[in-house]
Amino acid sequence: MVMGFIRDVFIIILITIIGDRISHPWGGVFGLCIGLIPFFAWAGNVIRHVWLFLKSPFGIVLVLLLISGSLFVLYRTREKWGSHCSVCNRLMSFGEAIKLIDGKICHNCSLKVGLDKDHESKAAASTMTVGQVVFMMNEPSMENPKQQWRIRQAREKVSQAQAQLKYESVSAFFRDHCTDNADRMFINDQRRQLFFDEASRYWLDHTSYHLYDYSDLVDYQLTISNVSIEKKSDGDMMYVNHILFSFPSETSITPAVKKIQLVIWFTGNREETFNILDRVVKRDSLSYSLAAAQGKKLISILEHVKQVRKTT
Repeated sequence: MVMGFIRDVFIIILITIIGDRISHPWGGVFGLCIGLIPFFAWAGNVIRHVWLFLKSPFGIVLVLLLISGSLFVLYRTREKWGSHCSVCNRLMSFGEAIKLIDGKICHNCSLKVGLDKDHESKAAASTMTVGQVVFMMNEPSMENPKQQWRIRQAREKVSQAQAQLKYESVSAFFRDHCTDNADRMFINDQRRQLFFDEASRYWLDHTSYHLYDYSDLVDYQLTISNVSIEKKSDGDMMYVNHILFSFPSETSITPAVKKIQLVIWFTGNREETFNILDRVVKRDSLSYSLAAAQGKKLISILEHVKQVRKTT
């Protein structure tokens, strides 16, 4: 088997060298691919012999011994790699640990503070620190952490419901009574306010919005980043009436736009950013036309806000 491997390696080197001598630029690669055929045949033969050995009774016994030995070594060295309780420093068994913010506690320590292995206990423990657990163990009169977690969850749900109702109320008003709008920006001359519907940007947050008065508007700037797309064509050759004509290579330059961005500044160092276009498109493309129209629409709305503000 070893002699066969040496022979195959020699054949690979020889055929690769011959391939390099071929004038074609891929000659070396072609020679290497041809030379690898006997190597793969040898590798397949080795794999087949190994598989036959593992299927034999001696191979099965050897594999079982290796697995048993590995498990025994892991068990004997569990003190080094196993998880220890952050409170009592006891070695914990697999699946026993309850995670805290800055550590883990064992089942015995968790029971002392009213935690178990249920979902609520794990959720409550994930918001606690080791110091809090130690303090609660020394103060048995403290409220059960699961009860505290339930109260926090209830408060968060109430807060989320209130935020959702407030967002829906403000959003519905501006959508029904908007003087003008573009993208996520809505204005209302009656209230003299600008409404930015952030929930349309962040689909995980359905309650986010920004509200500004007309008087909060400081300035705005529309930025267009121009680029050029270069396309090179290779030269060509053609026979016409047995005469060879050659055509030189050409380079064409197409004007394009890389980015269109509108930044609006408000008082209190607040700002809103509209990434109207964030990819390279040609200036004569439909994508650029739509983005440019959207930018003009946003600018016209902001100009309207300035005009209304001057009349007051």
